[in-house]
Amino acid sequence: MKKLYTLALTGILATGLTACNKQEVAEENQQTVAEQAKQNAEQTAQGGVTVDTPFVSESFPGQSVSAAYFTLTNHGGEDVEVTAVSSDVSAVTEFHTMEMKDSKMIMRKMDKVVIPANGNMALKQGGNHLMFINLKKPLVEGDKVNVSIELSNGEKLKLSADVAKSKDEMNHMHHEGHDMKDDAHNHDGAEHDHSEHDHKHDEEKAN
Repeated sequence: MKKLYTLALTGILATGLTACNKQEVAEENQQTVAEQAKQNAEQTAQGGVTVDTPFVSESFPGQSVSAAYFTLTNHGGEDVEVTAVSSDVSAVTEFHTMEMKDSKMIMRKMDKVVIPANGNMALKQGGNHLMFINLKKPLVEGDKVNVSIELSNGEKLKLSADVAKSKDEMNHMHHEGHDMKDDAHNHDGAEHDHSEHDHKHDEEKAN
């Protein structure tokens, strides 16, 4: 009887802890949404750049890459260029694009990321996206990713995106060849050689 009582008490405590964790996550999400909304409101009022609907794809087993999708909107009268980007989940964070080459769909690092005046740049599955390369740990549904973006007009954007399951099979297919390790690839500068698989970086900056 004592053993049954102990098991029941353990179950109650576990249920209570789970409920508390869920509440903490919900409160954290509400705070994140509020902070993002405040940043966007301030940026809009100042004619700056806003970030909308960010989310990150769950990483696939055996891969050390993932991607984020969101929309950057420029509320000003001049083009704005991204000068730096980083995240808290990967060794390398880069903007990538997809294009056809030799009848194959390949991905490469974008030379420039420009948000046009009074326009936007949409990052979406199957198109431009933000790549996380050499993940510090696998990304699973429910995780949160923090990204920092620096712009040519001096603005620094912060965004926090939830990780969700990816429904883009093509995205998975092309990322299969992008499981890169630090000892095999140099990401300290602009030199990248991925000629052994379909995911290729533009090496013009290295020449």
